[in-house]
Formats: sequence, C-alpha cells, structure tokens
Amino acid sequence: MKVESFFVCLFAAAVAFSSCEKKEETPQYGYLLGQLTFDKEIPEYVEYGYSQTIKMSGVYHPDASVGADGKRRDTLGYTVTDPFKSKSDTLKRFEDPVGKKFEYYFEVLKDTLVTYTLTASAYAPDYYSNTHSSAFTIVKPGFGEGFSITRGFSTEGDKRNLSGKEYFVTDIDSLKWVRQNYADTTSGYPYKGCEIMNDIFGRYYTWEQAQKVCPEGWRLPTSAEFDALVSKFGGVGDLMGDIYFNGTKPANKMWAYWPAIGTPGNKSGLTLIPTGYAQISDSGTYTFFDLNKRAVIWTSDEESDNGVARYIFEDQNKLYKGIFSKTGFAASVRCVSDQKKSDSTSRR
Repeated sequence: MKVESFFVCLFAAAVAFSSCEKKEETPQYGYLLGQLTFDKEIPEYVEYGYSQTIKMSGVYHPDASVGADGKRRDTLGYTVTDPFKSKSDTLKRFEDPVGKKFEYYFEVLKDTLVTYTLTASAYAPDYYSNTHSSAFTIVKPGFGEGFSITRGFSTEGDKRNLSGKEYFVTDIDSLKWVRQNYADTTSGYPYKGCEIMNDIFGRYYTWEQAQKVCPEGWRLPTSAEFDALVSKFGGVGDLMGDIYFNGTKPANKMWAYWPAIGTPGNKSGLTLIPTGYAQISDSGTYTFFDLNKRAVIWTSDEESDNGVARYIFEDQNKLYKGIFSKTGFAASVRCVSDQKKSDSTSRR
C-alpha cells in the first residue's frame, strides 16, 4: 500500500509539473491594422544611380489614438532592408515620439544587370510586423556587350538619326528598315510605365499614334511588305534576333528554342524581339502581355475600322495577321523608308 501511495503521489506531482509547463508557453502575438505601403513604388526597371525618397504609411497600432483630423497617430517603429547595405536601417523606433518623420532615401548603388528587392517593416512589441516589398531590375539602355540587349544584335552597319535619336537600319530590296523598336517619346507608352525601357524595348503605340510617329521620309510598313519578307527569307526565324535581355545565360534568352523554328537566324537583319503588346483600359491603364513570347508590329493597313498588325509567336513558324482596336491596343513600331525616293537622313 505504501508503494501504491508513492506512485500515486509521483503521478500527481508529474501532472502538476506538466500544468506548470503549459502556463509558460510562448505568448500569442497580435496583428497591426492596415497594410504598409509606399507613397511611390520603385519602378520595375531602373538604371545604376537611380534614386528616390520613400515615405511609408497605411498601417497603425490597434491602440493608436485618433487626432482632431480623424487620423490615427503613427506610434509604430519602422525598419528598411536595403539590398545595397549590409545592415537594416531603423527609420523610427517604437519608443520615438509620435509624429517623428520617417523617410528613406533609396539609391541604386550597383552597376549590375540583376533584380533586387527592398523591404520595409512596421513593428510594435508583442505584434507581428507588417511588411511591404518592392522588386526592381537594373537595366542599361542600349545594344551590344555591357548593355541590356546583347548577343544577337549586331552593332555594325548603317545608322540613321531619326527625330534626334540614332537607330540602326538595314537594306532589304528597295526598302530601308529600322532594326530597333521605335521610341519617339512624343507619343506612345513605355514598358510597364518605365521610361528607362524606351531605348531597350521601344515604346508601345496605338494604331492611331503609330500612323504619325515615323519622321519625314519614313513610314509604317504595309502588311504586304511583311509578307514579302517571309517569302524572301523563308520563315519567321529569319526575322527573329537571337536576343538576350540583361545577361548571356540561357535564362536571359528572349526567343526560346522551338523545333518548328529552330535557333533564330535573323538573315533579314531585322532582329525582331518578343516585346509583346499592351491593352489599354477605358481609364487609360496599360496592361502588358506576351513578353518573351510574341513580337507585334503595326502596319499602315486598316480593316473594318480597326488597325492591322503583323505578329509572330515564339513557337510557330508563321507570320500572323491581327485586326486590333485603333485606340485600345498598343504594339511596337518599325519604320521603313523607300530608298529609291530618298536615301538621306530625315528628321521630323
């Protein structure tokens, strides 16, 4: 009986000890209200030396008081993790006075063509932090070694100054073709709204804008002139440039290899690149599609009150014809010149 009593007491003690252990579990954290945002996002594409001042808002402590203006007082702490710095920066400590300014000066400090992320956090004791991140890709406008467009683009040959900008051009039969997507900034829209991309992907124009963008002595090609290119060179692979964007690794290749086409041969010298297209909402917002999959170029033709564009897919050896809205669809432009009429440089 004494032995049984001993084990009963031992069991009771173990239960009591276990109960004490449970009381020491990790405390539950709360959640801050709202969502941290930047007053201005870092553009998706930037160049070395780009800078901006970032202000943060949108999140607050559940116990924060409301001022006479109806806004909650910002009592949180803020930190920023900058990819170009070894340590995180504390902009405002939780203990700092309400109303202390917290802004972050951001600058691209590396001259390298890669993607980075900057992350900011709002925090308070016993609460999970609330974070916001902004990813950006460093680019270098231009063509050839050291620039964002490399490998499959030849920087040899003829050039023309059009509207104050120099373009590479090539001769095909009686026409002189611009070898880059046109980038006159008097109209059109840059890729993802990033002006730095003008001299890389060119600008995206509606059909109506495209009719006016080529300078004097130059014009949009006709749909028939695109057909003549395929007939002359034998396939769309001879219109494609074996282009790489922001590097020379296989992952940087813009036109993927497909058996129906093979490696882009670019015998035409046009060096078409798959910059896709954009759709424009009624509010004027541009949404981009098919980067690295399709090259879409406006022609001067129109059908059924719509504009005609010619396009090629990455995996199909066919030149397609598309009928698109003159105002709600944006594509690339390649200007041509009738050499028999004039072989001189013209400006708008």
